[in-house]
Amino acid sequence: GRAGRGVLLFILGCLVPFALRLLVAELPMHLGKHQETLDQLYRLLHVCQKVVDNLNGDLAEDGCDWTATSDDEREDLIALWNERKTQVSFSLGNCFVTMKEYRLALSIFEGLANESGGSEARGVVNKVSLYSGLGRLHLQSGNIEGAKLAFEKVEETVANEKMEEATGATVKMNRAFVCVSLGQYDKAANYFRSLTKMDPTNATAVNNLAVCLLYQGRLKDALTVLEEMIWKNPDNVQESVLFNLCTAYELESSKTTQKKKTMLELAAKYCTDTVSGDCFKLGHRKSGS
Repeated sequence: GRAGRGVLLFILGCLVPFALRLLVAELPMHLGKHQETLDQLYRLLHVCQKVVDNLNGDLAEDGCDWTATSDDEREDLIALWNERKTQVSFSLGNCFVTMKEYRLALSIFEGLANESGGSEARGVVNKVSLYSGLGRLHLQSGNIEGAKLAFEKVEETVANEKMEEATGATVKMNRAFVCVSLGQYDKAANYFRSLTKMDPTNATAVNNLAVCLLYQGRLKDALTVLEEMIWKNPDNVQESVLFNLCTAYELESSKTTQKKKTMLELAAKYCTDTVSGDCFKLGHRKSGS
């Protein structure tokens, strides 16, 4: 309609980069205004699809007659706008995840996984990432069998394309998550420990290794894992690791304030802009609460 064409012309004729438009659409979501983000993202998705339809119909991006000099330029534009469609779809899926609308998120990511193709390295890595994300979403929603199927597609893709070296960490992480969901904490811990040896700064692996150790009643080992990562890489400390460490300190003893303050001083020295003070859990309870 006329309104849709107006939005199309406004976006095409504006100097604001597409990436910035996408960021502006995502911002309300982080303020709890998910519907506002969804409205803006679906508007962007409609524009991307309309442009692709125009280009495939031998028209210019805005629907006018094609005036470019070569078909190569048209193919480049189609690829560009399809990539933008994918970016918007990812943002939509992520928005649904933050809303805990896992079924809607899964439908979007499954569509993206089915569309992704190509035997070039980038296409294979993207497909592996998509199916890994799908599997983890299934786990989050309690569908272990769905997760296993998605992870099997990951390993099948990796084997077919001989990309074991490039995607080995992803495969191990997937297997570890399935073990956690089945309560096989010892086996999961072995996978996570292997991942930390491959990359000592892998916060996801370190955090999950510590959790597995806690479930096995090995609190001191969990503390050691978390502390070692922080002290060996103080300039790369992540908030989630600090939060879990401070939580583990509380399980260890009721007198944990000094240890937490030591972590606070470390964070203040190396990562003032990336860590929230809340993760140190140093707040005092109000009287009467």
